[in-house]
Amino acid sequence: MKKVYRSALRSKKLIRQAFISLLKEKKLEQITVVEISERADISRNTFYAHYYDVYAVLEEYRSEMMQKLIGMLGSEPEEQSKEDYMPHFRQIANYIDENKEDFRVLLETIPDVLVSSDMRDVMLHRASERLSAVKIADKTGFLVFCNVVISGFFSLMNLYLMDKTDLSAEAIVDHIEKIYRTGIIYYK
Repeated sequence: MKKVYRSALRSKKLIRQAFISLLKEKKLEQITVVEISERADISRNTFYAHYYDVYAVLEEYRSEMMQKLIGMLGSEPEEQSKEDYMPHFRQIANYIDENKEDFRVLLETIPDVLVSSDMRDVMLHRASERLSAVKIADKTGFLVFCNVVISGFFSLMNLYLMDKTDLSAEAIVDHIEKIYRTGIIYYK
């Protein structure tokens, strides 16, 4: 039984690697199961044992990357205070920076993968959870502010990934942190 499981993991890994390499060379619509199978050195039957089509590979790839980002929000960084979630911005920016090529490929295929992802909703939910622990006078205004800051962060990270800004991932977080720290005072 273990051999079958290892074999399945190996096949999926080969399929993913072949898919990503093809995605770097051509548009998603031009990639075929045959090309993936040939590049992965597997049969088409093996491909279909794991995926319905090329789009299923893309969706699994996107989903796994987003789940890793969302997972970063599941635990509190040690240095984080109750009214501060900037360490999460740093964790996320570092992860995106470390996986820049993978995210770039995703962005070229799904242009709004970060901007419209579940990340914003998860971060907003985290901010609203904190409202009881933080003395915020204007809770609605604070959530609007958080939405703007979070959306701005992901929009800037998109620009960074597409080389449309001179800012580094670290510089983006530094700017977002200044905006956040200045703004939070207003809502207390």
